[in-house]
Amino acid sequence: MQTAFFYTITLLLTKAQKRRNVLSENSVDSRGGTRAGKDVPPMLLFIYITNRVATVSPILQKMAERGIHGATMVDCEGMLQTLAADSIEPPPFFGSLRKFINQDHEPGKMLFAVLREEQIGVAKSCIHDVCGSLDRPNAGIMLTVPVTSVEGVE
Repeated sequence: MQTAFFYTITLLLTKAQKRRNVLSENSVDSRGGTRAGKDVPPMLLFIYITNRVATVSPILQKMAERGIHGATMVDCEGMLQTLAADSIEPPPFFGSLRKFINQDHEPGKMLFAVLREEQIGVAKSCIHDVCGSLDRPNAGIMLTVPVTSVEGVE
């Protein structure tokens, strides 16, 4: 799951960097700027992925209590789960891993939120308060991606 995800994020970051290089003066980029005469603070896309679905509601409650609103949750599944469910012939390395995969496994959750830079630490602390350290195996992954343009966020 993580290898495919990191590859996708790397592609997104590369595209974002190329786009940042061609932003017009009137665009809002990750360093902040103006839109319709209003100052816009730097924004980041905060992403948290977990297979511990029971932790999602407590995390969202803590985020709301601490002033973070507007997060989006989507179901997701890891690379091995997808390969296990696929009807085509799996890759050679997969045979030895098949016995570790629970076919009835509930999908994981991915949280997205466009946040101001100063809100990132708050979001991280909400997750750490509920989940503890993410250094353990299968504890989840948390990252941010610069937002090069945003509309509809106050």
